[in-house]
Formats: sequence, structure tokens, C-alpha cells
Amino acid sequence: MKLKYFLFGLITTILVMIVIIFIVFKYTQSKQEEALVKEMTSDVEELYLTLKPYSIEDNAYVFKNIIDGISENILEDNDLIFVNFWATWCQPCIAEMPSLEKLINLESFSNNKIKFVFASKESLEKIKSFNSNRKYNLPFYQFKEKEKSIFNHSAIPTTYIIDKSKNIFYVISGSQNWNSTLIINFLNSIKS
Repeated sequence: MKLKYFLFGLITTILVMIVIIFIVFKYTQSKQEEALVKEMTSDVEELYLTLKPYSIEDNAYVFKNIIDGISENILEDNDLIFVNFWATWCQPCIAEMPSLEKLINLESFSNNKIKFVFASKESLEKIKSFNSNRKYNLPFYQFKEKEKSIFNHSAIPTTYIIDKSKNIFYVISGSQNWNSTLIINFLNSIKS
């Protein structure tokens, strides 16, 4: 009988510990995400941009739309192309997505003069699964290089801004508050 109570107590203790560990893990994860968002949304004094005067060749890469898996030429009929490289496992990438969603929904960017592309090298299934869980309203694409391309970055998130002459105009590395006045004014100034 004592063994029965001992085992019941031991199992109960283990289950309680597992629940506590899970709660602490989730709490810590949410606090890390909040800290990233807070860091990104603080007032930005400067926007660090790198000028990249490279011309893009149409067939050096493939962008597959996650909706139908069809490859698209993102350079067609756009004055400006905004390509954000991200990954489903990248916390800074995920932390900046709400501000990217707000940016895309601004009236000044709704006239299709800017094409927004959110590119990941992960599988279409992984990107679709991520989007179905998170419910972002962003144009997600799978990115594949046919050969070594000029979309060469060592960190994510990294954003490339491409002008209508198919030149990479700017590269912005790191998580940003894309809905800030500074960035909105910058994008409006270069799209005109």
C-alpha cells in the first residue's frame, strides 16, 4: 500500500515538474520575443543602409509563390521590389513581421508600385505550415538559386531593395521596425 502511494506521489510530482518547466519555457520565449519587438520599435536615430550597385539577371534565381508553387519573375512591371530574406526558425525575422504587415497595408504602398517578396530557402511545405499557424498576410515565396547569386547575405533578416532598372539599390541587415516614420519616408522617397 505504501508503495502505491509512493508511486502515485512520484508520478504526480514528475507531471507537476513537467508542467512547470513547460510554463517557464513558454514564458521565457514570450519575454524574448517581447524584448526583440521592444528593441526594434524603439526610436531609431539612423537607418544603416549599404549601397549595392549590382544588376540582377532574370534567370539567376527562382522565387516560388507558396500559394501555388509556381515560379515568378519578381522583376516584371514594378518600380521597386522589396525582398526580405527570413526563416521560420529566426526569432528576429518573426519579430519584425507585424511591422512589415503594417507597412504593406499602408495606403501609400497599396498602388502596386512596390512589389513585396518574403523569401525563405526552406521548403514550400514548411513555409505554408508556418503561415497557417501564424496567419500573416504577407506574400511568402520559396527562394532557390540556380547559381551563386548576388543575394548574398550572412545573416537574416536581410532586405534588398531593387529599383526598376533591376539594380540592387540598398541592403538592410537585421531586424527593423518597418512601420517607423523613418523607413516609410525613405521608401516613399525612393519609389517616386
